[in-house]
Amino acid sequence: MIRRLVAFLVFSVCLLSANPSFSFALRPVAPPAPVASYLRGEVFVNLSVREFESAAGTRLGWLQRMYFHAVQHRVKRALRSDPTLLITPYYDTAAKKFKFNALWFVIGAVIGPLGVLLAYVSHPQKNGPNKKDRTSSAWLGFAFWILWFGYIFIF
Repeated sequence: MIRRLVAFLVFSVCLLSANPSFSFALRPVAPPAPVASYLRGEVFVNLSVREFESAAGTRLGWLQRMYFHAVQHRVKRALRSDPTLLITPYYDTAAKKFKFNALWFVIGAVIGPLGVLLAYVSHPQKNGPNKKDRTSSAWLGFAFWILWFGYIFIF
C-alpha cells in the first residue's frame, strides 16, 4: 500500500514537472515577405497550417495545431474591433510560462484547502515563485489531496 502511494506520488511529481507549453517563432520564408505582411491580423487569420509552418520554419504537432486554430479564432474576434491588429501579443515568446513549484504542491497536498488559501495570502519572496505559479501548484497539490483522501475513504 505504502509502496504504491510513494510510486504514485513520484510519478505525479515527474509528470507535473514537465513543461507542456508552446511558443512560435516566426521567420520569413524565401522569398522574404515584409515583416508587416505576416504579422497583420487579417493575413494571419487566412493562413493555413501548412503556410504557417513554412513561415515559422517548423512543423506543428497535434496540440500546437489546436492552439494555432484557437489563436486564429481569437484574432478573428479581435479584428472586429481593431482592423489594424498585429499578432505580436499572441505569440510573445518572452511571456512567462507556468513553472511548477514542488514546495507549494507539497503544501497543497499535505494541508489541502488551507494550503491553497495560504498560497493566495502569502507574500512573494525576492527569488521565489510568482503568485500564479504559487497558486497553480497549490491547486494541483489540492487535487492530489482530494484524490488521496478519496482513495483512503473509498477503499
